[in-house]
Amino acid sequence: QESFENFINQRQNKPAELIAKFIDAKLRAGNKGQTEEELDAQLDKALLLFRYISGKDVFEAFYKKDLAKRLLLGKSASIDAEKTMIAKLKAECGSQFTSKLEGMFKDVELSADVVGAFKTYIAAAASKGEGVPSGVDMQVQVLTSGFWPSYPIMEAKLPE
Repeated sequence: QESFENFINQRQNKPAELIAKFIDAKLRAGNKGQTEEELDAQLDKALLLFRYISGKDVFEAFYKKDLAKRLLLGKSASIDAEKTMIAKLKAECGSQFTSKLEGMFKDVELSADVVGAFKTYIAAAASKGEGVPSGVDMQVQVLTSGFWPSYPIMEAKLPE
């Protein structure tokens, strides 16, 4: 066990990055060509390697960035598989490790609820003839800044 731990950590951050990328690829593809159990078994094997790496914070950074892309762009094959993976990480590292990841899911769910309520309001206002512009489709995500990876600030120019 000590020998394997020594071996896997010879390249400081690379194993953490590669394990995070592997999990990202599996969660993007979902269970295409394999059963739920096979996907679960592969994620368990990745977690087995994860136990031996010393750069768990590096893994968290890569995993968080990849999870953010999957959630915001809708690239995740299965939300259930995502939540299962979070539960496995929570069991492995504790709730402190996964609290921000769980917060990301809550933000996405809350944003979906808010957008749904807004679309219902717009439809009701349009049916009453309140002068609401029709044909405008808008998708907004309300995110908690402490949960998500930071990106450089970009200025958006919206059309009138």
